[in-house]
Amino acid sequence: MENTLMLQRLQDELAEELQRMTQLRDVFQAQHFADEVDAASHMEAAHLAQCSARRSAQRIRDLQSLLYLLRHNGPRQCVDCGDDIPLERLVAAPGTTRCLYCQQQMESMPSPLASPDGASAPWFDVSAIPQAQFC
Repeated sequence: MENTLMLQRLQDELAEELQRMTQLRDVFQAQHFADEVDAASHMEAAHLAQCSARRSAQRIRDLQSLLYLLRHNGPRQCVDCGDDIPLERLVAAPGTTRCLYCQQQMESMPSPLASPDGASAPWFDVSAIPQAQFC
């Protein structure tokens, strides 16, 4: 019963994302503006809509993948440890490939750009970078 409700929630969220994409399509319609300010405002709105559309498209792909996975294969396994990723985590982050523990371990690893002593500032000498010359 819980899985059925979870699948229904995922399908509802997918339908909402698809509806959002349909609404965003209207923003991309070519229009003529007599005023430059109106044209600039429309271009800004179109840019924001494009960013939102990209996020929605990725969310749609992730939800479709998760729905397919749950219907046909069962839970997804962590790429690091091989354990099943809990359904709650998959619903919260459908594109996830790691269990929470392995994700936390990966995020706690030092960045390859961090300094050797662990400081967050770059370890290279910024003054050694040549200055850009502009006309």
